[in-house]
Order: sequence, then C-alpha cells, then structure tokens
Amino acid sequence: MSIDNLIAFTAKEFHASLITPFIVDFTFCILIEGYDVNASMTHMLSATSQSHLARHTNVIHMRLNTKTPGVDSALYVFTHPRWRPWGNRLPPACPKCASPHSWSDVTNKGSTYSYFCRRDKCSGWCSFAKPEGFEMCTAESNRGHWMKQVYTV
Repeated sequence: MSIDNLIAFTAKEFHASLITPFIVDFTFCILIEGYDVNASMTHMLSATSQSHLARHTNVIHMRLNTKTPGVDSALYVFTHPRWRPWGNRLPPACPKCASPHSWSDVTNKGSTYSYFCRRDKCSGWCSFAKPEGFEMCTAESNRGHWMKQVYTV
C-alpha cells in the first residue's frame, strides 16, 4: 500500500468539524465507490460550496505523478463576491473609521471587486483583484465557486 494523494487544509485556525461534509463526500466517492481523487476533487468541492468549509479554508491536493518523477499539486480557493472576494476575507472593520461590518455591496470593475464604507462621511474602501494563475473549476452560482491553480514540483 502506498500514499499517492495528500489533501491538506490551509486555515490558520483550523476547525475539523467544518470539513465534515467534505470528508463524508470523500468517503463515499473515493473509498466506497472507488473514483479517482484527482477527477473527483471539483465535484467534491462543488458539493461543499454551501457548507462552512468553503468560507473557512483553502484546499491543497498533492498527488504523485507516476509518468514523470514528481508531484502534481493544485490549490483550490473558494470565491464569492460577498463572503470571500477572490479568496480573501473582507476586513472585519473599516481601516479608516473602525466601523465594524460596514462594507457596501460589491462594485465590479473588470475583475476587481471593490467595497466602500457605509458610514456617513467616511471615505474608507478596500478592493480585491482576481489573482493571477487561477482558473475557475466549478460552475459559477449564487453560492460561489472554486478556483484552481496548478503546480508541478
């Protein structure tokens, strides 16, 4: 028996209970049904788009490449304009006036999401540009979608 796949979670303050839906789906698809992990990752992540996993952590999948000596890796990042713009968390407070949870609805300009402070006479704002090297790997929906960046080592 060998380990050909590794799945890791990147949250600094990781809460294992929040990945339960992913583990259940992994158990059914991979361990019981026998599907390939690489081919099933986008399906399993798409199924978790409504769960807390999507807002809590990014997912890394590393697998041994048997054709060429090396490791293929993929970083999966959840994105939603309101909850995690391009995989980033909105600041908990406006950096200018310190008003908590003061962000307006998203304003799109190209592939940049911008947010403005709703407090009267405050000019605070923040914005997030789409990161380079990522491709969308799940269908876009009201509940967000996952982006993927591939690495080969």
